[in-house]
Amino acid sequence: MSASEDHLYELPVADFTAARNELAAQLRRAGDREAAEAVKRLSKPSLTAWALNQVSRARPELVAVLLETGATLALAQRGLLAGAAPGQFHDAVRAEREAVNQVLRAATGVLEASGHSAGKATVDRLEASLHASAAGGEAADLLRAGRLAGDVDPPGFDGFEAFGSPGGAPVIPLLKRSPASPAASGARPAARESGQEETKRAEQRAEARRAVSELRRQLSALTEEAARAESQAAVARQEALKAEHAVDAARRALDEAHQRARQAQTIRGRLEEALTQARAELDRANADLRAAEARLLDAK
Repeated sequence: MSASEDHLYELPVADFTAARNELAAQLRRAGDREAAEAVKRLSKPSLTAWALNQVSRARPELVAVLLETGATLALAQRGLLAGAAPGQFHDAVRAEREAVNQVLRAATGVLEASGHSAGKATVDRLEASLHASAAGGEAADLLRAGRLAGDVDPPGFDGFEAFGSPGGAPVIPLLKRSPASPAASGARPAARESGQEETKRAEQRAEARRAVSELRRQLSALTEEAARAESQAAVARQEALKAEHAVDAARRALDEAHQRARQAQTIRGRLEEALTQARAELDRANADLRAAEARLLDAK
């Protein structure tokens, strides 16, 4: 894509079509009919895609973090399905969600600054496209370049049907990804579908986005619940360990007390025996004294 074509995606969304047509006309007048036709086929971005493009161009670091956390999440998911501990996957889910929220806040700011509302349906479409872009592929490339043309449906979570959720409950079967619409990649359909069929497909895409968004919300909630449970379990293990140490200390103290009691009983027995002997000797001494006093009286 040339710099002049790329510039189209920097314009206000309302100016895209007129600027595209003018550029195509300029190329046609210059004799480059092939380039003119290519420009003419460029699709006007949806409002949400336009907002994400503006964030990508103004805050590329946010998009870089999003795509990096998405790649990390994909690796963690594969590791989890291969039998790895869930801790790394939980961390990756939280990091990816935080990166999505960072770009989401920036995109809603772009919309509000340009006079467009950012209602729940708009935010849901933004969030779905961000999760889809974080998953990699063409959507990631288009977002990185700031050239998204339409909303993108997130991929499914193949393989998770057989895996228990972080909280221990079965995971709800998740949607497989529907083929991306031609508008998502910027390509024009080979043949126009009827208005009724296009409306039906749009409704199906919207329903799929809502379902995936809800499933992601549930997964995030379960992940947070599992993290809290793990934290509580760690505290409980620490308390149990402290209790075990306290019991061991009490047992040692009890053993020492029993030993001291046995020693005291032995000493007491010896003292009682010595006291008995001393009393006997005292009795003998008193008897000897009385005998001596009697002899003394007789002698007088």
